[in-house]
Amino acid sequence: GERLRLAGINETTIRDFSYNDKHPWPEDADGNGHSLVLVAPGSNPDHGEAGNWRLSSLSGGNAAESDANLFVGDPMGDNDGDGLSNLMNHALGGTGAEFVPVFSLESGVMTFSHTRNLTADDVTFEAEFSIDLVTWNSAGSVPFSERAIGGGNSLMTWEMDLGMEGRGFVRLRVKQR
Repeated sequence: GERLRLAGINETTIRDFSYNDKHPWPEDADGNGHSLVLVAPGSNPDHGEAGNWRLSSLSGGNAAESDANLFVGDPMGDNDGDGLSNLMNHALGGTGAEFVPVFSLESGVMTFSHTRNLTADDVTFEAEFSIDLVTWNSAGSVPFSERAIGGGNSLMTWEMDLGMEGRGFVRLRVKQR
């Protein structure tokens, strides 16, 4: 981790925060070609919070310009008829035919992975797990890992320890900021 202080005239502090190159920070920004991008900078997010940063959509970054692609349209509509809402397609970086979630269960740990449109700065993700479809746990809503997969997308992976139950359910919530 590093501390970054931006100072203005007369050494007035503009920003003073620490960041890291380890989880939960976007690890592919550490020597893998992508740069860190502040999500929704106009909302003045906490720069020291890992969830307020994402990978650039392109390797090499997007110097001097934003690569954000904000949603326009009816969020609940299904313009392409793929069974997913327009907002979900925007967040996942494709259409239902391209969205193939991956699940695995090993030693009582459920893993759930899905794509993420890196340029969709106007959405947040939350994975919720349940063993009975009644009680849902967001597990802190921090993905276990995220890595760039090309095409402006990343692969987000969430984990939940199911313990001895050996069964579980997952749902993905996508919300507009």
